[in-house]
Amino acid sequence: MTENMPEAGEMSDIRAGLDEVCALLAKPSPQALDSAAAILSGVVADLSAARRRRGRHAQRDEYRGIRRASRLARILLEKAAAYHAGWNAWLGSLTGGYCPGGAAAAPMARGRISIEG
Repeated sequence: MTENMPEAGEMSDIRAGLDEVCALLAKPSPQALDSAAAILSGVVADLSAARRRRGRHAQRDEYRGIRRASRLARILLEKAAAYHAGWNAWLGSLTGGYCPGGAAAAPMARGRISIEG
């Protein structure tokens, strides 16, 4: 194996991480989503490092599997976002009524501060 090619085990670990993220997203809970975010962050870092090392060489089967798993994770995340947007609209209609155009008003948000360092 050349220096530019990631090891097959490394690619399998990346795919396993994506599979774990998909499993967590398929049955979401606040704890599962936190875990999925942490795992996904590591997967992205590992995949970026592997892509820098690999040059044009790749284990095609592993990359296909990674691509498939990442598409599934994207779809699950999009569905979760749409689900929460629907609940957000419903909550807005309960707390703020409707706008003149008929759309639900934005929900009244509690004050929150989020700081990342």
